[in-house]
Amino acid sequence: MNIIDITLGIFIGGFLVYLFFNKQIQRYRSEKIHLEVTLDEKIKSYENQIDLIKVAKEQMSKDFKEVASEILEKDRDNLQLKNQELLNPLHVQIKDFKDKLKHSTLSSLKSVRPSLLKLRTLKK
Repeated sequence: MNIIDITLGIFIGGFLVYLFFNKQIQRYRSEKIHLEVTLDEKIKSYENQIDLIKVAKEQMSKDFKEVASEILEKDRDNLQLKNQELLNPLHVQIKDFKDKLKHSTLSSLKSVRPSLLKLRTLKK
């Protein structure tokens, strides 16, 4: 009986150890599946966040370009206005100078014309 008791004890002990470790393995498998699902969810969440960041970056880039374009357009308009303010008096002065030069030239030609006519008649 001793051998049968020992054999039976070993068999029962081995079976209990098997049940214990089998339960542990099942718990670890279940935990692994749960962790894999959680990891997949986090990966999807991070991918969505990355997509949102990309969209936000593109929108910010577009907005920046629009703002920069508006600023450049306003500066260009302001510069054109200032140039007109500066150049208009210069245009007036140039026109006045041309008119005076034309008047002076005409006046000089009128005064020289009789002399030229005399010279022509003398040449003939």
